[in-house]
Amino acid sequence: MKWDGRTVHPETGKLIRLMHLQDERSSYMLRDEGNRVVLTAHDDTVLAETERIHGGNWVVKLPGEPSREHSRKDDAIDDILGNVALNPMNSAWPGRRPGSAPPGGERGSTLVAHAQALTLQVLAREPARADHSAGVAARALALTPTVPATERDTLVAAAWLHDIGYAAELRQSGFHPLDGAHYLRAHGWPARLCDLVAHHSGARFVAAVTGLGDQLIQFGFVEDAVSDALTAADQTTGPHGEALSLDQRLREKNDRHGSDSPTAHAHSQRVPYLRAAAGRVEHRLGLE
Repeated sequence: MKWDGRTVHPETGKLIRLMHLQDERSSYMLRDEGNRVVLTAHDDTVLAETERIHGGNWVVKLPGEPSREHSRKDDAIDDILGNVALNPMNSAWPGRRPGSAPPGGERGSTLVAHAQALTLQVLAREPARADHSAGVAARALALTPTVPATERDTLVAAAWLHDIGYAAELRQSGFHPLDGAHYLRAHGWPARLCDLVAHHSGARFVAAVTGLGDQLIQFGFVEDAVSDALTAADQTTGPHGEALSLDQRLREKNDRHGSDSPTAHAHSQRVPYLRAAAGRVEHRLGLE
């Protein structure tokens, strides 16, 4: 078995291993949460699960079938994967172009699920970037009370997607906010998401010093609760998904990128914006 992605449990903060699966009829997600492994369909329907019970055995549960036990976790997972094709809940899922946006009728948590899946797919060869994205998404989820209810899933989806432009196959300009936004637009993702990715964390200030400002303004910038929360989530999450203060994050980025980097050259214009956005988020949380 090859696990091809990772995320963070939104409640426990523990790392979850992910495996993306597909057959001629559908796509699936296998989530290893430690003492529980769950197989879900594309619409988050639980198809099968196994859980560690007292004594160390693993009990497998398939809808409509008696539960059964295995002494080894891998055997329980093999049982799940071997039986899912026979499960009556395994309905067909029409294929889509890789990377394409969810169909227009899919909203809410489905948007987040597709954003997560795309991020883990394109950043599969850059696990640190994937870990950072998972951490930003977890932080964004915690900040959803600061944004309108209708935009909470947009915030978390943008948090997952904000760094996909680092993937080698998406690279065009070499400026990851712009490259990620171009990819999303080309694949039919909502304009609001494309704009948030393009302008996350004060990208316009870095674009100005790299000569890419004219290209970035193809995407709309709105300074609002969602853009503030996305910036705050990104700027309080370290390169491996760890929680940092804003000051720690700024020092870490300066050390990593160097004093002659575009990030450093944009520092004096960008940092006041980052601090202001973080301050507005704290105000909305009632922390100041």
